[in-house]
Amino acid sequence: MKILYAMMVGVFLLFFISGCSNAPITNNILPGSNVTPAADNGAPSTDKSANLKQCDAAINYQVLVDALPKSVNSYVGNEPQGNMLTFTNPTDQKVMKYSTASVNLQKDDKNIDVTLTDTCYIQYLSMTWAGFYEMEGTDGYLKKTTISGNPGWHQYQKSSDSYSYNLFVNDRVIVTVQGSDGVADSDVTAAANAIGFASIAAAAK
Repeated sequence: MKILYAMMVGVFLLFFISGCSNAPITNNILPGSNVTPAADNGAPSTDKSANLKQCDAAINYQVLVDALPKSVNSYVGNEPQGNMLTFTNPTDQKVMKYSTASVNLQKDDKNIDVTLTDTCYIQYLSMTWAGFYEMEGTDGYLKKTTISGNPGWHQYQKSSDSYSYNLFVNDRVIVTVQGSDGVADSDVTAAANAIGFASIAAAAK
């Protein structure tokens, strides 16, 4: 189930190449999946007429590093990594900076990867979440959820017996929590809840 990753990459490319035009975001449905519209769950406003947010500077990567969990349910984090990435928009030559931080929580031969990426606002993230359908089928499921008030998806891949979360903070920070094969859903969920969402939200204004 690579839909979520492909969808987020698609949204990023739409922002990067077209400068956030009003192109619609379409839903991708897997054949053989049980697809049902998800409840609103307090989705943010998706009014295209609203002023598009802009970012003057990316969140310092150290702020993201400090928001990473250090340990959870006997999973212990290794040395966290933080970086600042710089890109040039080919349409207007505007320099854009993005920051990222990550940590790998390990226990025996299992691990949980946590990654925080400040996109400096990718427009329509909340619209993607509000408009996307939940899916459940023979290969797993993709369900809407919120953690600490932040919208996202909870995913299960049956082929690898793995669980993950992809969450959005203030329409600009993407939070990814990915358990390796066989990691219990409760441990992945605990890692997601251990993230410092309050400090991320305070910096993501």
